[in-house]
Amino acid sequence: MRDQESRPANPALVSLNHRKTRTKVKSKHPSIAALAAMMLGLLGSIPSNLHAGINIEDLDDLHYWGTGSNRAALVVDWNDGKTNNTFAWGFRWVGAAPTFADMITSLAKANSGLFLRLDSDGNFGMALYGVGYQTSSAPFGVTGALDPAGINVTPVFTDGVNDMNVINGATDAPSSSSSAAALNAGDHYSEAWNTPTRYWTLYLSGTSTFPSAATPSFSYPSWSEAGAGASSVTLDDNGWYALSYSDLSWTAVVPGSAVAAVPEPGGIALIVWGSGFLSMNIRRRRTTA
Repeated sequence: MRDQESRPANPALVSLNHRKTRTKVKSKHPSIAALAAMMLGLLGSIPSNLHAGINIEDLDDLHYWGTGSNRAALVVDWNDGKTNNTFAWGFRWVGAAPTFADMITSLAKANSGLFLRLDSDGNFGMALYGVGYQTSSAPFGVTGALDPAGINVTPVFTDGVNDMNVINGATDAPSSSSSAAALNAGDHYSEAWNTPTRYWTLYLSGTSTFPSAATPSFSYPSWSEAGAGASSVTLDDNGWYALSYSDLSWTAVVPGSAVAAVPEPGGIALIVWGSGFLSMNIRRRRTTA
């Protein structure tokens, strides 16, 4: 008798209402699903070889910052003896071609993990002193740096850039860069100003001596010295550009094979966490539906 009382008076109506309820539940979450797909898509847009530490072979192996159909590659070789001491960034732009100085500054400000210590308005344009890359999850920092008077200073990076011209209000440079190094052992950082044995060299893709422009190259290129400063080199579409730290005998070193750089570790962790959180909520809501 109890079973008959609990039996629905109109099973068809209850079934219809149940379908409507399920339909409403599904319609609540397309935005969450879309956000999850977007986050997973961001991870998917990063080539798989970036996570494996495989050397890049062509422009399609890079992760790109910026927008536009024009693209170029930046390679930085620290020659510091650490594992994977050469990294590469992809850069995109639209309209008039920027300079090499524009590219590296834009990359540093785009949370690419690149850090620069420079003077944005030196006697010959940008004067580049130090270049760093954050590979650890700890905040990036520099130790052993000096100010123009030779006093120890902790460089403060604003959007990835420590501009001594802005800080001091005049063209300025550290008294020496010999002792400057990355605060975290896993990160990379090298300076070259009034140092007895080391300096940065700007390279372009191509085989001629001191070319005026980079030779477009889809695959990882051969290199030649630019023979010009960072503000004097204008980017070419599909061009490769490199900064390489000299060896201890004051000799320029041609950039080695590079590993593609990825967004800052914290940014990737946030994307992964966000994707997992949204996916978990979607599954939970579907289960409770």
